[in-house]
Amino acid sequence: MNDIETPQLAYSIKRFCKAADISQRHYYALQGRGKGPAITRLGGRVVITVENGKRWLQEYTSVVG
Repeated sequence: MNDIETPQLAYSIKRFCKAADISQRHYYALQGRGKGPAITRLGGRVVITVENGKRWLQEYTSVVG
């Protein structure tokens, strides 16, 4: 068995909201206004890559803060 942890490359919307400490309702409101993070479609799934999540968080906190 391999003890090396697999790096997280993308988040589901639910996991992204938990990691960013925002509600899913707030996430969808931001997306509706074109202010949310960039998304990636993988088949029928929508994910947010770690890079896009970090970029969005830096931009969002500089605008809000």
